[in-house]
Amino acid sequence: MLSDFYEIKKTLNIVNKSFVTMGKPLKFNNSYVYVRDTILIAPGGKQSLADLGKLYENEGDFNKRKLTPLELSNMKALLRDNKKNLRTMQFKMLLSH
Repeated sequence: MLSDFYEIKKTLNIVNKSFVTMGKPLKFNNSYVYVRDTILIAPGGKQSLADLGKLYENEGDFNKRKLTPLELSNMKALLRDNKKNLRTMQFKMLLSH
């Protein structure tokens, strides 16, 4: 896991037993990171990522992508190979809120 979790958690807030950033984001490698738990932003009974994707299907392709066992075992390669697509998805999500 995160080797510096105990240091980072001092800057996080806890909402309904979930660590989140409220106000200032975390700064990591010249980027700002907002920490959210999808359960906190989902309507009752629709708290899975797949359910959230369906709620936003009119905004673009937000369907949950199923990852292969190889992708799950090597997340760094997944990010490297899909960085442009992941950034585009993040930007679309920011625009939709």
